[in-house]
Amino acid sequence: MASPPETKRDPEPDARSDARRATTIDARIDALSKALLVALAIIAVLTFDDFGLTWDEGYHIRYGDHLLDYYTSGFEDRTALTYRLDYLYGGGFDLLGAIFRAVARPMDNYTALHLFGSLIGVLGIAGAWRLGRAIGGARVGLYALVMLALTHVYYGHMFNNPKDLPFAVGYVWGLYFVCEAIRAFPRLGWRLVAWLALALGMAMSVRIAGLLLICYLVGVIGLWALRQGIARRSFEALYRHASGLYLRAGAAIVGAWAVMLIFWPWAQQKPLTRPFVALTRMSKFLTHRRKMPFDGEWIDTLDTPPDYLLHYFGYKMPELILALFVAGMLGGLVWILARGWRLENTKRALIYGTLGLAVLLPPAYAVYKESVLYDGLRHFLFLIPPMVVIAALTLGASERWLRRRLPRAGGAIVGVVLALFVADHLRIAVVYHPHHYVWFNRILGGLAEADGVYSTDYYGETFREALEELERELRRREPERFADTTYRVSGCLGRRHVIDYLSPNFIHVGRNSRADFWVGYARDKCSRRHANRPAIVRIEREGGFLNVVRDLRRPPRRGREALEEFAELAGATGEGPEAEAEAATSTSAGLAAIEGETTSAGLVPIESGPTLEGESTGASAPAEEE
Repeated sequence: MASPPETKRDPEPDARSDARRATTIDARIDALSKALLVALAIIAVLTFDDFGLTWDEGYHIRYGDHLLDYYTSGFEDRTALTYRLDYLYGGGFDLLGAIFRAVARPMDNYTALHLFGSLIGVLGIAGAWRLGRAIGGARVGLYALVMLALTHVYYGHMFNNPKDLPFAVGYVWGLYFVCEAIRAFPRLGWRLVAWLALALGMAMSVRIAGLLLICYLVGVIGLWALRQGIARRSFEALYRHASGLYLRAGAAIVGAWAVMLIFWPWAQQKPLTRPFVALTRMSKFLTHRRKMPFDGEWIDTLDTPPDYLLHYFGYKMPELILALFVAGMLGGLVWILARGWRLENTKRALIYGTLGLAVLLPPAYAVYKESVLYDGLRHFLFLIPPMVVIAALTLGASERWLRRRLPRAGGAIVGVVLALFVADHLRIAVVYHPHHYVWFNRILGGLAEADGVYSTDYYGETFREALEELERELRRREPERFADTTYRVSGCLGRRHVIDYLSPNFIHVGRNSRADFWVGYARDKCSRRHANRPAIVRIEREGGFLNVVRDLRRPPRRGREALEEFAELAGATGEGPEAEAEAATSTSAGLAAIEGETTSAGLVPIESGPTLEGESTGASAPAEEE
């Protein structure tokens, strides 16, 4: 019997079914992403008070107060226009922080600022999620969110870095709206123009380096118009595309400039020239000179090698993210060269090119200008969110490639890799808390190998744990006399540390005064002072040294024991007495920031940092850092 004739199956219902299924999956992934963001915000609220003071916070608190006074006094109080070098920065974070601190009373200034900063940091993670989702879809957005939240140098700076972290947040949101503008070509709606103005303006209101975002926007419009003109072999088409887009982009730039000026009284006085004066000044920041460890040597901040940032990004980023980022940059370049010239691929090529340029241009410019670099990659934290997004895009592309070749196992392989990454870095986050930012990856060998070779706790974040451990130890060792004893604490810390983190029977004394305890961290070789006195507290993470408290009431130790500990603290640098003498740096200015010591002109008295045995005098650089 003849078989019945085959009926052709209509592919459209299957396509519609697949589209509905994909939409449902994306909706679930987006719901998971939003839930994770809420969870991160809750974690931030629950843990923000675990983080210690850092050197720059005092300056930014006072600058924020001066900015608020400028407006509440009807522009009569002009201290913000001359306060230290802070007037060269917009006060986007500082002014909003001052308002938040006023609302959050009776919470003290530092605690409130930590809470505010942590929520701004979560906003930056949300920006990476939106950027990744806009380019690669819901899965890529989720990957970007998870990976940035587990990038310890970003997460650790969320809570007590009032400048570099907020700029990173503004930068990633600015990139998101620039990429949204590219996706909207050949038209820019007024709503998108308004968002562009807000995002670009807020980035510039923290650091004038946000001007880069305007350059990206102007550049991609020019390239888009040029490609359309070449495709149509018509100058008229080029002009039509360029004029329409530049008109809307010009409105966004004017709006961004206005947003920036709201938070920058100094620039308001000459709005067309002073922002560029600040950019020139900050591109060659010569007022912060000191010695620092780098790759096992003791170098000058004014003479950093060209590969300085390469070292820190290579050793501070999680290994998986680093590998995916490098693969993504290479793969993106190959794709642009092979397919980016096609007219239908123009938008994607512009987005890929913008992301790559947003990561590569700033450090390349810094190397070209021989900019002063120090404190690891702190000043280039803003590169981390786009780097993570590129890594997430690479992971998403790898997953699609595996699913095509291994339909059943491809997704599982990526899931296992991501699960192992999450488990590993959640463990690290727990172990290092609250000192997340000092973590170094396994390429170097972890924090233990970085000790004495690279800058670790350059921000003084570990003093809180050291002091709290000191009090606990004294209560345990001296329970009967503790309450009736006045303990004198000295070291490379500020009076504010002692007031905030110790009981009233502890007092802070100067470094040349008689003290009972010396507290020293790794920066400026402070931990080596009084190395012949016994350590009552030692702060470490995974074998890497961070801080030490020495009991000066005990007699000096002599012989092999003292020599062995000094050699351990010296780390891998191996400097002798001459290098020790050169280690005097900006610690004293940092103490002034925390202690609130200012002159009538609003300037912190500048003196050199402590030497091996006590305080030194003379000129040095301020701790406030570009």
